[in-house]
Parts: sequence; C-alpha cells; structure tokens
Amino acid sequence: SNQTPLHLAAENGCDSTVEILLKTGVEKDPRDYWKKTPLHLAAENGCDSTVEILLKSGVEKDPGDDWNRTPLHYAAKNGCDSTVEILLKTGVEKDPRDYLYRTPLHLAAENRRDSTVGILMKAGVEKDPRDE
Repeated sequence: SNQTPLHLAAENGCDSTVEILLKTGVEKDPRDYWKKTPLHLAAENGCDSTVEILLKSGVEKDPGDDWNRTPLHYAAKNGCDSTVEILLKTGVEKDPRDYLYRTPLHLAAENRRDSTVGILMKAGVEKDPRDE
C-alpha cells in the first residue's frame, strides 16, 4: 500500500506518534499507492485532533488522491461531522470535484449523512452541484 509510519499513525489517531514523527522532519504529505496523504486517512476516520495536528504542521489542505478526492470528501462521506467542521474552518475548498465531478455534498447525501449535509449547506457550499 506504500504507506509511511505517518500514514499509519494518522489513520489510527495516534496523536503523540504523529507529533513525534513530524518533529523529526518526516515528509508531511507522503502519498500512498492511491495517492492518499495522512490527512486523507485522519479525516476519513474522524480523527479530529490528528487532523488539527496535521493542519497546524502545514500539510497541504486540499490534496487530491487517485480519485481526485480531498480529505473533505472522505470526512463528508463517512459522516465525520466535527472533522468536516474543522476542515471548513481552516479554509479548505468547499466544493472540490472528484473524478465523477462529485462534491463532498454529493457523497454526504449519497451516504445518508443528514447532519453532514446540514453542516455543508450552512457553510455555503454550492446548493445544486451536478455530477457527470
């Protein structure tokens, strides 16, 4: 899967390990086989404090993976509401498009994440985005 120790620590919300690795100068935005960064994995799993640590360290906020999905796509898809809020507060792109031209709002709606849909709408995302 081509993951680094930072990927694994971020995916599992191991904040102290993430901090140690970052302090030692590891690459902040390594890409795994699917071009996911540690931020993707932390956001996908709703690891809020890990997401905050990574963002404060200066990682790329809107990296696209092989499907052109950003961390916001994954947090919205999985209904990680507080993670979605954290990402939105840091100024991430609200309406990034994936390979099917879908936004985080599409993924939240498709996966029945009602509260996430509400958070995204309140944040001012595009109301009627069309996919391809």
